[in-house]
Parts: sequence; structure tokens; C-alpha cells
Amino acid sequence: MVVIDAAGIGTIWDFVAYKELYPVINIIPFSSEGAMTYILNVAMSVPLGFLLPLIWKEFRKFYLVLLVGLGFSLIIEILQLFNHRVSDIDDLLMNTIGAMVGFGIWFLFQLIFKKAGDKATSICKAEAIIYLALGTAGVFLLYNWRIF
Repeated sequence: MVVIDAAGIGTIWDFVAYKELYPVINIIPFSSEGAMTYILNVAMSVPLGFLLPLIWKEFRKFYLVLLVGLGFSLIIEILQLFNHRVSDIDDLLMNTIGAMVGFGIWFLFQLIFKKAGDKATSICKAEAIIYLALGTAGVFLLYNWRIF
């Protein structure tokens, strides 16, 4: 939820207010201004890459964390079209790299603390994906900042 809030995804209420999508998409890699943009996008996704394998044993494979990081970032970038923000390939790349860095930190963490994550359980294999999807959909469909 912190990532969704920091990224500023659009909501259905933004679409109602603006009455149009804002199809500005930067597809030129590494064209953003300033290194801080890259650093913050990487840092924002590190917890996702760390917590997925720590909490759910199903996500202790690098490629799964990579796919979830990429998919979650792609959803955020698509939803930013609803609130007149620029969707940027750099954000997509840096968020995905952040998830991979988080996975690397988890890998080192579990080498140091052997029992970390031993009690990880899940209801189903897609539990983490369901949480991410429902949280994002809930913000998109239900959150209306104009009434607060």
C-alpha cells in the first residue's frame, strides 16, 4: 500500500473527474532527469522483493520475484494514465531492479539467519498475487481522495 500511495496510481474517480486518459508514455530508457528518480524507484520496490520470499515459500525462486516485480510495476504504470501522470519505462525498469535487489538481500539474509522464514505458510500458491491484485484494485475502484 505504501508503494501504491508513493507511486500515485490513478483511480476510477480520477477518470470520472478528467473524463479522459492521459496517454503520455515515455518509452525511451534512461531518459529521466536526475539519479534520485532511479534511486527512489529502486528503493521503493526492494521491500517487495525481500518480503515475497520471506513470507511465502512459493516465491523463493528468482524468476517468480522478477515476474511479480515487473507485473506489479506495469500495473502501477498503466494506472498512472488515469490521473494524468506520465508512465515511464524507467520506472518500470527501476522498480523491477528494486524487486531483484530485494530478493538478493533476502538471499543473503537467509544465509546468515538459517531459520528465517521457516514458519512461512500460505493458503494457496497465488496468495501474494491475490493480495497485490486486491489491494491495487481496491485503491483503483474505491479510493476517492476528493472526499477526504
